[in-house]
Amino acid sequence: MKILVVDDDIPSQRILGKYLKKHGYDTIFATNGVDAIEILAKDSITMIITGLNMPIMGGIEFIEHVKSNPLLNTIPILVITTDDRL
Repeated sequence: MKILVVDDDIPSQRILGKYLKKHGYDTIFATNGVDAIEILAKDSITMIITGLNMPIMGGIEFIEHVKSNPLLNTIPILVITTDDRL
């Protein structure tokens, strides 16, 4: 299973990456939605974990892009955030 982690918080990426690797998952990382879309065009991804507040293209816009694309809209998406306003 290959998981795409999309978040601009590098320490969070590292922690999540270590955890996923320990449990046998392959991970690919992107720091914004635009980079993540490029990865999705090239790699076969089975799950996406994304933050919400990112530069260039944030999580909401990225999720809308994925869900509107018939080739991608079946990929499960898990949203993570440290935003205490939510």
